[in-house]
Amino acid sequence: MEPALPVSVAVGTGAVLALIGLGASFAISPRVGLVAAAYVILQFLYSGPFKHVVILDVMTVAAGFVLRAVAGAAAIDVSISHWLLVCT
Repeated sequence: MEPALPVSVAVGTGAVLALIGLGASFAISPRVGLVAAAYVILQFLYSGPFKHVVILDVMTVAAGFVLRAVAGAAAIDVSISHWLLVCT
């Protein structure tokens, strides 16, 4: 069965959307942009080798939740509670 969307189109669209998202993140603040860049790198690694290694798979998914919480705190310019980080 042939995929509904060619891989090259999916990769190109993903790259363009990632660049737009990173640009918007850096426009909010440099800290948000850096967290977003870390998230994009993490997702790139997860899409490749990390999802095939059991512990790295789980840790990558968990780190994504933590990075999103950190990005939210950076976006509104507040210090994030260590309890929020632990619970996330």
